Amino acid sequence: MMETVESLAARLETTEEIGDIVRVMKTLASVSIRQFEKACDALETYQRTVELGLQAALPRAAWRGRELIGSDDAQRGLIFVGSDRGLCGNFNGIIGRYANETYFSRIKRPVAGSSLLAVGQRGALHLAALGHEPDRIVDLPGAVGGLAGVARRVLLVLDDWRRVEPDLLVEICYNRHLGRNQATPCRQRLLPTPQEEIDALVKAPWPSNGLPFFRMPADELLPALLREKAYVKIYRAIAESLASEHSKRLAAMQSAERNIGETLDALATRHRSKRQEAITSELLDIVAGYETMPPQE
Repeated sequence: MMETVESLAARLETTEEIGDIVRVMKTLASVSIRQFEKACDALETYQRTVELGLQAALPRAAWRGRELIGSDDAQRGLIFVGSDRGLCGNFNGIIGRYANETYFSRIKRPVAGSSLLAVGQRGALHLAALGHEPDRIVDLPGAVGGLAGVARRVLLVLDDWRRVEPDLLVEICYNRHLGRNQATPCRQRLLPTPQEEIDALVKAPWPSNGLPFFRMPADELLPALLREKAYVKIYRAIAESLASEHSKRLAAMQSAERNIGETLDALATRHRSKRQEAITSELLDIVAGYETMPPQE
Protein backbone atom coordinates (compact mmCIF):
# COMPACT_ATOMS: atom_id res chain seq x y z
CA MET A 1 0.00 0.00 0.00
CA MET A 2 1.25 3.43 -0.90
CA GLU A 3 2.42 5.50 2.05
CA THR A 4 0.75 8.85 2.65
CA VAL A 5 1.49 11.69 5.05
CA GLU A 6 -1.54 10.64 7.11
CA SER A 7 -0.58 6.95 7.29
CA LEU A 8 3.00 7.80 8.30
CA ALA A 9 1.71 10.21 10.97
CA ALA A 10 -0.55 7.44 12.34
CA ARG A 11 2.37 4.99 12.42
CA LEU A 12 4.52 7.56 14.21
CA GLU A 13 1.83 8.09 16.85
CA THR A 14 1.36 4.34 17.37
CA THR A 15 5.10 3.73 17.64
CA GLU A 16 5.46 6.54 20.18
CA GLU A 17 2.66 5.00 22.27
CA ILE A 18 4.39 1.60 22.15
CA GLY A 19 7.60 3.35 23.21
CA ASP A 20 5.77 4.81 26.24
CA ILE A 21 4.53 1.34 27.21
CA VAL A 22 8.02 -0.13 26.85
CA ARG A 23 9.50 2.62 29.06
CA VAL A 24 6.88 1.91 31.75
CA MET A 25 7.61 -1.83 31.59
CA LYS A 26 11.33 -1.15 31.78
CA THR A 27 10.83 0.96 34.90
CA LEU A 28 8.60 -1.68 36.51
CA ALA A 29 11.17 -4.39 35.76
CA SER A 30 13.96 -2.33 37.34
CA VAL A 31 11.89 -1.68 40.47
CA SER A 32 10.86 -5.35 40.72
CA ILE A 33 14.46 -6.55 40.46
CA ARG A 34 15.46 -4.40 43.42
CA GLN A 35 12.43 -5.48 45.46
CA PHE A 36 13.18 -9.20 45.03
CA GLU A 37 16.87 -8.59 45.76
CA LYS A 38 15.87 -6.85 49.01
CA ALA A 39 13.56 -9.79 49.84
CA CYS A 40 16.55 -12.13 49.61
CA ASP A 41 18.60 -9.81 51.81
CA ALA A 42 15.81 -9.64 54.40
CA LEU A 43 15.71 -13.45 54.55
CA GLU A 44 19.25 -13.61 55.95
CA THR A 45 18.19 -12.89 59.56
CA TYR A 46 15.52 -15.61 59.58
CA GLN A 47 17.89 -18.08 57.91
CA ARG A 48 20.51 -17.38 60.57
CA THR A 49 17.94 -17.98 63.32
CA VAL A 50 16.97 -21.36 61.83
CA GLU A 51 20.62 -22.37 61.48
CA LEU A 52 21.34 -21.44 65.11
CA GLY A 53 18.41 -23.60 66.17
CA LEU A 54 19.81 -26.50 64.14
CA GLN A 55 23.24 -25.98 65.67
CA ALA A 56 21.68 -26.33 69.10
CA ALA A 57 19.40 -29.29 68.29
CA LEU A 58 21.63 -31.48 66.10
CA PRO A 59 24.08 -32.67 68.79
CA ARG A 60 21.22 -33.62 71.12
CA ALA A 61 18.95 -35.40 68.62
CA ALA A 62 18.84 -39.15 68.18
CA TRP A 63 18.42 -38.89 64.38
CA ARG A 64 21.31 -40.33 62.42
CA GLY A 65 22.33 -41.48 58.94
CA ARG A 66 19.66 -42.17 56.31
CA GLU A 67 16.92 -40.89 58.63
CA LEU A 68 18.46 -37.41 58.49
CA ILE A 69 20.35 -37.06 55.22
CA GLY A 70 18.56 -39.67 53.08
CA SER A 71 20.00 -41.80 50.29
CA ASP A 72 21.05 -40.99 46.74
CA ASP A 73 19.17 -44.12 45.60
CA ALA A 74 15.84 -42.78 46.88
CA GLN A 75 12.89 -41.89 44.66
CA ARG A 76 13.23 -38.31 43.40
CA GLY A 77 10.97 -35.29 43.17
CA LEU A 78 11.55 -31.95 41.45
CA ILE A 79 10.23 -28.42 41.94
CA PHE A 80 10.70 -26.49 38.68
CA VAL A 81 10.54 -22.69 38.92
CA GLY A 82 9.69 -21.01 35.61
CA SER A 83 7.69 -17.87 34.83
CA ASP A 84 4.03 -16.88 34.79
CA ARG A 85 4.39 -14.02 32.31
CA GLY A 86 6.00 -13.48 28.93
CA LEU A 87 8.33 -10.86 27.45
CA CYS A 88 11.32 -12.35 29.30
CA GLY A 89 13.26 -13.78 26.37
CA ASN A 90 14.44 -17.38 26.65
CA PHE A 91 14.06 -17.50 30.45
CA ASN A 92 12.01 -20.73 30.48
CA GLY A 93 14.09 -22.25 27.70
CA ILE A 94 17.32 -21.86 29.68
CA ILE A 95 16.03 -23.49 32.86
CA GLY A 96 14.11 -26.13 30.86
CA ARG A 97 17.20 -27.27 28.95
CA TYR A 98 19.21 -27.31 32.16
CA ALA A 99 16.63 -29.49 33.94
CA ASN A 100 16.45 -31.82 30.93
CA GLU A 101 20.22 -32.26 30.73
CA THR A 102 21.08 -32.46 34.44
CA TYR A 103 17.98 -34.06 35.96
CA PHE A 104 15.51 -35.83 33.69
CA SER A 105 18.18 -37.50 31.55
CA ARG A 106 20.31 -38.63 34.52
CA ILE A 107 18.11 -39.77 37.38
CA LYS A 108 18.37 -43.48 38.14
CA ARG A 109 14.67 -43.94 38.73
CA PRO A 110 11.79 -42.21 36.86
CA VAL A 111 10.01 -39.34 38.52
CA ALA A 112 6.75 -40.47 40.09
CA GLY A 113 3.59 -38.90 38.72
CA SER A 114 3.02 -37.11 42.01
CA SER A 115 6.54 -35.67 42.38
CA LEU A 116 6.93 -33.05 39.67
CA LEU A 117 5.77 -29.55 40.60
CA ALA A 118 5.93 -26.51 38.31
CA VAL A 119 5.94 -23.02 39.82
CA GLY A 120 4.67 -20.67 37.11
CA GLN A 121 2.18 -21.38 34.32
CA ARG A 122 4.60 -20.73 31.45
CA GLY A 123 7.20 -22.89 33.15
CA ALA A 124 4.61 -25.68 33.33
CA LEU A 125 3.84 -25.33 29.61
CA HIS A 126 7.54 -25.48 28.79
CA LEU A 127 7.97 -28.65 30.89
CA ALA A 128 5.02 -30.25 29.10
CA ALA A 129 6.54 -29.33 25.72
CA LEU A 130 9.72 -31.15 26.78
CA GLY A 131 7.66 -34.26 27.56
CA HIS A 132 7.49 -33.83 31.36
CA GLU A 133 3.90 -33.11 32.37
CA PRO A 134 3.83 -31.60 35.89
CA ASP A 135 1.43 -33.16 38.35
CA ARG A 136 0.90 -29.91 40.27
CA ILE A 137 1.20 -26.23 39.33
CA VAL A 138 1.58 -23.27 41.70
CA ASP A 139 1.20 -19.71 40.41
CA LEU A 140 3.95 -17.19 41.06
CA PRO A 141 3.25 -14.08 43.16
CA GLY A 142 2.64 -10.78 41.40
CA ALA A 143 4.67 -8.87 43.99
CA VAL A 144 7.11 -9.39 46.85
CA GLY A 145 4.27 -9.55 49.39
CA GLY A 146 3.07 -12.86 47.94
CA LEU A 147 6.42 -14.65 48.20
CA ALA A 148 5.85 -16.13 51.66
CA GLY A 149 2.43 -17.56 50.74
CA VAL A 150 3.72 -19.19 47.55
CA ALA A 151 6.75 -20.65 49.36
CA ARG A 152 4.42 -22.14 52.02
CA ARG A 153 2.16 -23.67 49.33
CA VAL A 154 5.19 -25.29 47.70
CA LEU A 155 6.29 -26.61 51.10
CA LEU A 156 2.83 -28.12 51.66
CA VAL A 157 3.15 -29.97 48.34
CA LEU A 158 6.53 -31.25 49.49
CA ASP A 159 4.91 -32.46 52.75
CA ASP A 160 2.27 -34.36 50.72
CA TRP A 161 4.97 -36.07 48.67
CA ARG A 162 6.95 -37.17 51.72
CA ARG A 163 3.86 -38.53 53.48
CA VAL A 164 3.47 -40.92 50.54
CA GLU A 165 7.24 -41.51 50.07
CA PRO A 166 9.09 -40.65 53.34
CA ASP A 167 12.53 -41.17 51.74
CA LEU A 168 11.75 -38.96 48.74
CA LEU A 169 14.75 -36.83 47.72
CA VAL A 170 13.38 -33.44 46.63
CA GLU A 171 15.30 -30.85 44.61
CA ILE A 172 14.44 -27.39 43.29
CA CYS A 173 15.54 -26.14 39.86
CA TYR A 174 15.58 -22.40 39.14
CA ASN A 175 17.47 -19.49 37.56
CA ARG A 176 19.82 -18.04 40.18
CA HIS A 177 20.15 -14.25 40.11
CA LEU A 178 23.76 -13.06 39.74
CA GLY A 179 23.16 -9.36 39.34
CA ARG A 180 21.48 -7.07 36.82
CA ASN A 181 20.80 -8.91 33.54
CA GLN A 182 22.77 -11.96 34.74
CA ALA A 183 21.47 -15.37 35.84
CA THR A 184 22.52 -18.99 35.78
CA PRO A 185 20.38 -22.15 36.02
CA CYS A 186 20.99 -24.28 39.10
CA ARG A 187 19.61 -27.22 41.09
CA GLN A 188 19.55 -27.49 44.87
CA ARG A 189 18.47 -30.22 47.28
CA LEU A 190 15.67 -29.31 49.69
CA LEU A 191 15.06 -32.50 51.67
CA PRO A 192 16.65 -34.55 53.07
CA THR A 193 19.27 -32.00 54.09
CA PRO A 194 22.63 -32.60 52.34
CA GLN A 195 25.40 -34.16 54.45
CA GLU A 196 27.77 -31.24 53.91
CA GLU A 197 25.22 -28.79 55.34
CA ILE A 198 24.70 -30.97 58.43
CA ASP A 199 28.47 -31.29 58.94
CA ALA A 200 28.96 -27.53 58.60
CA LEU A 201 26.29 -26.81 61.21
CA VAL A 202 27.65 -29.39 63.67
CA LYS A 203 31.21 -28.05 63.35
CA ALA A 204 30.30 -24.34 63.43
CA PRO A 205 31.26 -22.56 66.68
CA TRP A 206 28.45 -21.21 68.85
CA PRO A 207 28.45 -17.40 68.47
CA SER A 208 28.36 -16.60 72.21
CA ASN A 209 29.78 -17.81 75.52
CA GLY A 210 26.39 -19.02 76.77
CA LEU A 211 25.29 -22.57 75.94
CA PRO A 212 22.18 -22.91 73.72
CA PHE A 213 18.99 -23.81 75.57
CA PHE A 214 15.58 -25.02 74.38
CA ARG A 215 12.59 -26.59 76.12
CA MET A 216 11.06 -29.03 73.62
CA PRO A 217 12.66 -32.46 72.89
CA ALA A 218 15.45 -32.26 70.30
CA ASP A 219 13.89 -35.05 68.21
CA GLU A 220 10.73 -32.93 67.82
CA LEU A 221 12.54 -29.64 67.28
CA LEU A 222 14.96 -30.96 64.64
CA PRO A 223 12.40 -31.98 61.94
CA ALA A 224 10.56 -28.67 62.40
CA LEU A 225 13.79 -26.71 61.92
CA LEU A 226 14.82 -28.80 58.90
CA ARG A 227 11.42 -28.06 57.37
CA GLU A 228 11.98 -24.33 57.97
CA LYS A 229 15.41 -24.61 56.38
CA ALA A 230 13.71 -26.08 53.29
CA TYR A 231 11.21 -23.19 53.38
CA VAL A 232 14.08 -20.67 53.39
CA LYS A 233 15.60 -22.37 50.32
CA ILE A 234 12.24 -22.37 48.50
CA TYR A 235 11.59 -18.70 49.32
CA ARG A 236 15.07 -17.68 48.17
CA ALA A 237 14.85 -19.77 44.98
CA ILE A 238 11.51 -18.19 43.97
CA ALA A 239 12.73 -14.68 44.83
CA GLU A 240 15.96 -15.13 42.86
CA SER A 241 14.07 -16.67 39.95
CA LEU A 242 11.70 -13.68 39.83
CA ALA A 243 14.63 -11.25 40.01
CA SER A 244 16.23 -13.16 37.11
CA GLU A 245 12.96 -13.10 35.16
CA HIS A 246 12.65 -9.33 35.55
CA SER A 247 16.32 -8.95 34.56
CA LYS A 248 15.56 -10.81 31.33
CA ARG A 249 12.47 -8.65 30.83
CA LEU A 250 14.50 -5.48 31.44
CA ALA A 251 17.05 -6.58 28.83
CA ALA A 252 14.21 -7.32 26.37
CA MET A 253 12.63 -3.90 27.01
CA GLN A 254 15.98 -2.13 26.58
CA SER A 255 16.44 -3.87 23.23
CA ALA A 256 12.86 -2.99 22.25
CA GLU A 257 13.44 0.64 23.24
CA ARG A 258 16.50 0.83 20.97
CA ASN A 259 14.56 -0.71 18.07
CA ILE A 260 11.64 1.66 18.63
CA GLY A 261 14.02 4.63 18.65
CA GLU A 262 15.51 3.53 15.33
CA THR A 263 12.03 2.95 13.88
CA LEU A 264 10.88 6.39 15.04
CA ASP A 265 13.89 8.04 13.41
CA ALA A 266 13.23 6.21 10.14
CA LEU A 267 9.50 7.00 10.21
CA ALA A 268 10.15 10.67 11.07
CA THR A 269 12.56 10.96 8.13
CA ARG A 270 10.05 9.37 5.74
CA HIS A 271 7.22 11.52 7.16
CA ARG A 272 9.22 14.74 6.61
CA SER A 273 10.15 13.63 3.10
CA LYS A 274 6.57 12.69 2.23
CA ARG A 275 5.27 15.93 3.72
CA GLN A 276 7.79 17.96 1.70
CA GLU A 277 6.73 16.09 -1.43
CA ALA A 278 3.07 16.92 -0.69
CA ILE A 279 3.87 20.60 -0.08
CA THR A 280 5.98 20.77 -3.27
CA SER A 281 3.21 19.06 -5.26
CA GLU A 282 0.62 21.53 -3.93
CA LEU A 283 2.85 24.50 -4.81
CA LEU A 284 3.40 23.15 -8.32
CA ASP A 285 -0.36 22.67 -8.73
CA ILE A 286 -0.92 26.29 -7.63
CA VAL A 287 1.72 27.58 -10.06
CA ALA A 288 0.38 25.42 -12.91
CA GLY A 289 -3.15 26.62 -12.20
CA TYR A 290 -2.05 30.22 -12.16
CA GLU A 291 -0.24 29.82 -15.48
CA THR A 292 -3.30 28.35 -17.15
CA MET A 293 -5.51 31.22 -16.09
CA PRO A 294 -6.36 33.73 -18.86
CA PRO A 295 -4.58 37.07 -18.56
CA GLN A 296 -6.47 39.74 -16.73
CA GLU A 297 -7.18 42.96 -18.66
